[in-house]
Order: sequence, then structure tokens, then C-alpha cells
Amino acid sequence: MRETKLDSYDPGFRTPFYPWLQLIGASSCIAIIFIMGWLPVIFSAGIVVVSIIWYFAYGQKRVDRYGAIYHIFERLGRKRFVALDIELRGILKEKGLRKHDPFDEIVATAQFVEATNDSTFESIVHQASSDLSSLVPVTAQSLEEGFLHGTKVGATPVTGGVALPHLRVAGIEQPLMVIVRCKDGITIDMSDAFGEQHEKESIHAIFFLVSPEDDPSQHLRLLAQLAGHVEQENFMSTWLDAQTGQELKEILLRDDHFVSLHIQKGTPAGSLIDAPIHSLGFPDGCLVVLIHRRGHMVVPRGSTILEEGDQLTIIGDERGIRALKQQFDMT
Repeated sequence: MRETKLDSYDPGFRTPFYPWLQLIGASSCIAIIFIMGWLPVIFSAGIVVVSIIWYFAYGQKRVDRYGAIYHIFERLGRKRFVALDIELRGILKEKGLRKHDPFDEIVATAQFVEATNDSTFESIVHQASSDLSSLVPVTAQSLEEGFLHGTKVGATPVTGGVALPHLRVAGIEQPLMVIVRCKDGITIDMSDAFGEQHEKESIHAIFFLVSPEDDPSQHLRLLAQLAGHVEQENFMSTWLDAQTGQELKEILLRDDHFVSLHIQKGTPAGSLIDAPIHSLGFPDGCLVVLIHRRGHMVVPRGSTILEEGDQLTIIGDERGIRALKQQFDMT
């Protein structure tokens, strides 16, 4: 990964004395085999020989090469793998988000679109680009071309009925997202990074992500977080069964970073009825980001008066959300 010179590779820790420490570690493992005696040496050599025979007899024609190695080849003037590297995305999913990454805020403030029966991927890209163009210093046409080009060259991750078109744009401070649900499913003609066509896949969820151009590592962490969510068991059934845009967003929010609060008389939350949001006195860092009221979404403001029956989505850090659950007896 270091040798790829990827601008998006931003590890939280770098092993010192690179590459000597790694070479010593690998060499020591081989040396231990010889120290253990001839039987381990013969056994290890046998594994190597069998593996080589198996590769040339069976695996060579079936292997699909991808990954960081192509970025090294690119430095030598060869073809570069421009898609999101599978191993880098895997590393990011394991590491998770950093403390300052605004993932929950992005999801909560994202625009939501329910695709119609006659929608195509191209028409959805057109609508999402139009919605985003009012928030970024880029034309809708440029955004649309960028999303479609990424799909054609294989830079759009597609997995489990979910597509993640993404772009980095200069001149914006925070990432933005448009969430699209396609209940009936749409098909996307996908190519990989080498121009090879793949089978069409029915897509039921599309997340259009636009991030600042100068922070590629955060952009990939956000993509990895989304990918981690959609790969969870029962995600698609829950996604298709959700009744409102608020429910859909709550599926994506991190469990320990949000709480859904239903305001009803006779419950601890009943004390919030007729109270303006600015007077709630929630723990520091907790923010009301969504209000579902009588079948409609209400954009919360400090002066918004809460009513009986309101469903609040509140995001915050782990400590604040934990305190909020205790305050309203939700533990």
C-alpha cells in the first residue's frame, strides 16, 4: 500500500524502519522453519511444490488480478486499476471512521428520493445531480457526467443490490449525499476497471456521495462505512420494508450514535410537548436532525415547537446518546 503512492491511503499508524522491519519479520519466519529441523523444511517445501502445481493446473485460468499492485505498475507506465481497491476498502471497514468524520450528519441531512416504477439509472443520476448542484459549485451536467463515467469505468462499487456512485469536488467543505430507494429495482450496465462487462444486477439502493477534493482518505472511509452497513445481514429486507425516509436514514446511522424518540403523553418524553428545540437541554453534542410529524418530514430549527406524536431522530457521540437514553428511560 505504501508503494502505490495512493493519495487516499492514510493509515492511522505507520510501522517504523520500513521496509527493513517487515523484511526481517518475513525472513525470521523462514529461518524458524530451518531451525525446527529437516522434517518441517521438507513439509514446507512439499506445500510449495503442491501449490505451484495446483496453480498452473487449475488456478491460473480462473484467477482475477486486482488491487494495489496495479498502482505500482502505473508508476512504471503500465495500466492502473482506477477502481476502489478491494483490499484498501477492506482495511478501512475494519478500522472504521475517525472521530471527526461527519458520517451521521451526512446521512441525517441527505436528500431522499423514492424512485418511480419507470425510473432508469440514468434518470436517477440526472435527478441526484440536479439536487446536488444547488449545494456545490459544480453544474448538474458535470456531476451527471462524473457519476456516469465512474460507473462505466468500474469505479462505482456495487454490492448486494446497492450502488455507491461517488465523486470528489473542489470548493466544498463538507461531504453531501443523496439517498435513493428503488423498490422495484433497476439494472445498471457495469464494467470493471479493465473494461470487462459483468452481469446486470438489480439495484434497490443508490447512495450518491460527493466529498471535498482535498480529503480523499475521508472520502474512502465514508464509502467503506456505507459498504459495511449494506453488507450487514437483513439490510435489504429492512431497507425495502421501511415506511418513511426517516426510517431509511436510521438504518444507516450507527446504533451508538443516534436515538429515535417518540413523544407521547404519559411517557418520559411527554415533557417535551410544546417545548421549542432550543430549550430541550439535551447533553452536549446531541442534536435533533429529523422530525417525522403526521406523515411529513419537518426540518428542525431552534424555534421549532415539538408536538405530541412527533418522532425525533437525535444524533450525538456515544456518551451523549447513552445519557439521553437514560434520561428518557430507554436503556
